Amino acid sequence: MTRMCDDLRHRWIGQSIIGGILAGVLADAAGAADPPAATEPSTAQGPAAPPGLPPPSPTEAVVDKWKFNLLNPTPRELMRPMSTDRPDVTESPMSVDAGHLQLEMSFADYTYDRSDGESVHALAVAPFLLKLGLLNNVDLQFGFTPYSRVQTRGDADPAEADALVADVSNTLLLLEGLGDILLRMKVNVWGNDEGPTAFAIMPFVTLPTGSGGLGSDDVEGGVVMPFGADLPLGFSLGLMAQFDFVRYEDRGGYYAEFIHTGTIGHDLFDDVGAFVEYVGIESLGPDRPYQAYFNAGMTWQPGADLMFDAGVRIGLNSASEDIGVFVGMSIRH
Repeated sequence: MTRMCDDLRHRWIGQSIIGGILAGVLADAAGAADPPAATEPSTAQGPAAPPGLPPPSPTEAVVDKWKFNLLNPTPRELMRPMSTDRPDVTESPMSVDAGHLQLEMSFADYTYDRSDGESVHALAVAPFLLKLGLLNNVDLQFGFTPYSRVQTRGDADPAEADALVADVSNTLLLLEGLGDILLRMKVNVWGNDEGPTAFAIMPFVTLPTGSGGLGSDDVEGGVVMPFGADLPLGFSLGLMAQFDFVRYEDRGGYYAEFIHTGTIGHDLFDDVGAFVEYVGIESLGPDRPYQAYFNAGMTWQPGADLMFDAGVRIGLNSASEDIGVFVGMSIRH
């Protein structure tokens, strides 16, 4: 399995947190008549993904939002449209408003890869990213995968076909359990509330809490730098550069992996959007082949604080995982 599965690229938060978020959103929906605000799958502000950055309202233009923080939350009427780091790989440069929570998760994420007579089936159940707005331009993020299952199967030898009847799966290796913990802090440098472009810096660290064989064996980290811009004709652009510092498996020290992405999104309808994306992964350490992916997906945002999404990842060369599919949601309170 490649690192695409680990990042794509992330202990269960109690039902009290998720239930509280859901209850808050339902209460807001019942009492508010405002139309849904567009959001993006990742770096954009529209359901289409990267990163439609809408102009501020007259109210926002005259209010100093920098005075708001975790203990003095941004009033709902001054909150920016919800912007998510999913479903594409390209992260959003927009942060969560101060004092507010945002949950982004996949219901399920499945990946299949076949090479050298073996096939790998990987399933991640309910991987999530929980964000908390600390300041007007800073949020803290906690990511975790409560259950992962990776099964490696080998091709059956025709001479042993009868013996394999009792074990049709021909499983060579089966790994199940928890994933690693991901901690990130996003700092929006510009464009959070106004302007046609936005940029952020997001350092992160991964803690090796995963079950044996799942995730990393050591503390690892890196930095993500997402950029978003409006394009003509209602299109939006997202670009991302990411450096992962990965521990060598056979000796001490770390090497770097360079992940670079580009995504374009557009609204299909008022509450439905779509995106296409290119993802490349280059190892700057061990002699590992370059990986390339084409991703695509759609989003549906029935309310200002709720979005559903689904998409597919397709490997473009032999070093990449063949295909991945996912379905998920994002919700804000």
